[in-house]
Amino acid sequence: MAVGVVTWEPYFREYFLRKKKEFKSYKKAMVAVINKLIRVIYGICKNGTYFNLSLSSYSQGYVSICEVSHA
Repeated sequence: MAVGVVTWEPYFREYFLRKKKEFKSYKKAMVAVINKLIRVIYGICKNGTYFNLSLSSYSQGYVSICEVSHA
């Protein structure tokens, strides 16, 4: 799943490339992507939300990419 999300989702691709440059290791960068993906999926399931990249917030030191569903 992590390989697919890195391949097809620009947000995760950028995160992967940043971590690969930081760690200088493909495997460590993929583990970082897997951890991020787990946190995103958990947040989506816990809050009943959708993946919304426009709510990304780098300035606060964390990334919130969930939006409350009004459906």
